[in-house]
Amino acid sequence: MAVPRTIDGLQSKSSPSYSFELNH
Repeated sequence: MAVPRTIDGLQSKSSPSYSFELNH
């Protein structure tokens, strides 16, 4: 798992797939 970002970190908690899209 990559390190979550500012906005990604907040959304990743609720939606793990959301962080994947941003990370990609």
